[in-house]
Amino acid sequence: MKSQNGIVDIMRTELLRNYVGKQNAKHRSLLLSYCHNYEKGLTDDRMRKIYSIFPYVGWCKEGIYIIDSIEEVDKSIQTETRRRDSIDENIEMLKQHRAYLIRRQRERGMSQGNLFGGNND
Repeated sequence: MKSQNGIVDIMRTELLRNYVGKQNAKHRSLLLSYCHNYEKGLTDDRMRKIYSIFPYVGWCKEGIYIIDSIEEVDKSIQTETRRRDSIDENIEMLKQHRAYLIRRQRERGMSQGNLFGGNND
């Protein structure tokens, strides 16, 4: 059984050898079958996670392929930039929600303190 880096390298090499360009797109089952020569227990899900780390892999109805045009690379860069911007926005919203939860928790603590531990003069 190959190490994780081994199957990553094997997959990368196979993609670069036989899947370059949209015209050479192939169904991922062919890649999985090829990878089974090196790692029998590799699942489709695991294989998809591995090849998704390669930013130069494209998808079309025919299957997966290595992007080989400047236009497609530019489109992928735009997509990744939008994804990064969206992640940044999500992080900011989570920070704001965290601040809200902290405020709410403090307010609840203060009102409970007034009910049960307030000054009884």
